[in-house]
Amino acid sequence: MAGDPDPLSNRFDLGNDPIAFAEQRSKVVQEIIPKLVERFTANDAGYDRVRHAFGVLLGAHGQANFFAARLVGGLYTSRSHRDDPEAKPPFRVVEAKQQRKAIALLNEQIFSDTSYQFPPEFYNQLVSTRWLHWGTDNVERQDYPVHEAVLKWQQRILEQLLDAKTLTRLADNAMKVGPNEDCFTTSELIRQLVDSIYSEVFEFKVGEYSDQKPAISSLRRNLQREALGELLRLSLGGGRRSGLIVTRFGSSLGIPPDARSLATFHLKRLLEQVTNVLPENGEQVEKLVIDDSSRAHLEDIQRRIEAVLAAEIVVSSP
Repeated sequence: MAGDPDPLSNRFDLGNDPIAFAEQRSKVVQEIIPKLVERFTANDAGYDRVRHAFGVLLGAHGQANFFAARLVGGLYTSRSHRDDPEAKPPFRVVEAKQQRKAIALLNEQIFSDTSYQFPPEFYNQLVSTRWLHWGTDNVERQDYPVHEAVLKWQQRILEQLLDAKTLTRLADNAMKVGPNEDCFTTSELIRQLVDSIYSEVFEFKVGEYSDQKPAISSLRRNLQREALGELLRLSLGGGRRSGLIVTRFGSSLGIPPDARSLATFHLKRLLEQVTNVLPENGEQVEKLVIDDSSRAHLEDIQRRIEAVLAAEIVVSSP
């Protein structure tokens, strides 16, 4: 939906405040989920109903926050004519304050792993139905794919925030506000995302970590891998996942140059911090007690960033 600039134009949402809606919906979902087992297994009903209800609630939570994500780089639209009473201009940039509130909400509800911390016994009760008939889908796993379900919405919202159209609108929006007006910029967006998603790296605390208490949780490692892929794509100048799009005016919709430069800048920041967390000095390594999964994850981040930064650009001869 990055092609539609108006964050108030959504299917399944007729409100005028996406942030308030997302906050209210997130609160309701968090209150209802702990009661699902008791409610849906009454009268000897199967646990498959709990799984279905959990999937519906997880989708409602993700969709509501996706609506809030559309505020970033958004434009309010109007079809008023000039002489209409209280006519508004065709486009108005979404207030910078609202865009910052949207990012703060997403960091709390989508990119943090606390939103998905439920008791282990709850996840162990999310069984799929064994009743196959017309109108039901066959599932590959009887147990619930927690990481896959959580990452689905994290991916979708990251793609919305870092889509080529979102980034080009952010760049253009700086020209559409007055010199004394507050403006939410591409620089602010990427810095907030990087600092939030990689907070464990930038605020690393030395301690004794284990597989049971990792330095970086599995949900956060998945998110960080996804975010790293997006940053690497931006740094290399890749457009949307489907590649560059040629418009009817003959131009291509790629990544704005500033977004490319900023992605590279933050990749270097991240690489420097990862290198500090995983020093090459043998004596320091011995003092650092970190679980294998987190160490392997950090080393993979280091390797992937170094490979991209060292990549050569080959230009075909004319």
